[in-house]
Amino acid sequence: MGTVPFLALVQKTTQKNKGGMTETYLSSGTYVKSFYSVIGMPSSVHVQPMGDKHKRLHHAISWNHTVPKILRAEKKKT
Repeated sequence: MGTVPFLALVQKTTQKNKGGMTETYLSSGTYVKSFYSVIGMPSSVHVQPMGDKHKRLHHAISWNHTVPKILRAEKKKT
């Protein structure tokens, strides 16, 4: 992952765009959408409640189970 200074992405409101998964969002909320991530990578993703007042299910990523790690040479198995 990297950061580019002075550059930002401005996204449209996700549940109001036409096309994509908008119909799924509107019919089932984010419940179904959240589980697509779990189906795709069950060892790395789980679903948990998100929000302060209006809780809804959202996916959460376990980065320890998702991305490769660079180990120091002294940790290498021989």
